[in-house]
Amino acid sequence: MLGIAAFAIGTAPTSEQLTQPFYVSGASNEPVETRTLTVEVQGARLTRALDVTERQTLTFSLDVLDTEQTWVIVDAVVEARVANISLDNTRLRIGGVEYRATDYLPAPALVGTVGDPGIPIAGSFAFEVPTAVLDLDVAADAELVLRSILSSQLDDIAVVAVDLSGLTVTDLEVIGSAEIAESRE
Repeated sequence: MLGIAAFAIGTAPTSEQLTQPFYVSGASNEPVETRTLTVEVQGARLTRALDVTERQTLTFSLDVLDTEQTWVIVDAVVEARVANISLDNTRLRIGGVEYRATDYLPAPALVGTVGDPGIPIAGSFAFEVPTAVLDLDVAADAELVLRSILSSQLDDIAVVAVDLSGLTVTDLEVIGSAEIAESRE
């Protein structure tokens, strides 16, 4: 009897395993649906600098965001399904390392709050990534990870495959504001 109890305790899931999120995976150019959002990645670009002229405000007056690394731009259409959602926790995962999306993009942007349910919003996420990582084989298996809430325990998370291999790094890419996209229906 003691052996059965030890086996049961040793094989029981931890509380972290019991409350971990559910990952909903998909490929670029295909809709990926979770409880709170639908996302379709439409492409990726690599650049050394971002033209964010539209971002100018009284407190932010940069025209270009330079980096010593590489900007990875992921173009996507996101649609809230149940309520306004926040995409502040969006990450790009390459080789097990997650890179946070920059919040220096023109407002309105995909990073931040995406509007009312049923209205698809087209825009871009930008991630500052070490250039050397993009030369590795793992760049072909990059993933866009969209957490629509801060704590994703017992919730689902969209994970979209993004192939970054073979892309050419440009000197400058223009990033505009997010805008309402055509409906897929």
